[in-house]
Amino acid sequence: AAGRAIPPEYGTIDGVSFYKQLTGTVYKARDWIFCHYKPVGKDDGGSSDNPRKSERWVHNGIYKLYDSSNLFYNINTDCFERKPLVNLSSEEQQLKSYFRTVIEKMHN
Repeated sequence: AAGRAIPPEYGTIDGVSFYKQLTGTVYKARDWIFCHYKPVGKDDGGSSDNPRKSERWVHNGIYKLYDSSNLFYNINTDCFERKPLVNLSSEEQQLKSYFRTVIEKMHN
């Protein structure tokens, strides 16, 4: 929309413009959301009483997959993420694989 080229040193750009949303044009939203959380301060472990490490995940509003632990949750039925899913249906297995593919395409 701004008519500017993206500098090559930015690497792969994973963003999807929301310009069409602003102008009221029909658009197709992604079916997933990627999140990267990096706390301010000590990283990669922090202190023993206050671990502070980066975390990455993908979710779609129903299911959520964490990058480092590979834990997979149904966040509609387990919003506090206490019981990771272990016996997955074929649809859940496909979704988990799809989420893993998304994570692997993202920057670290």
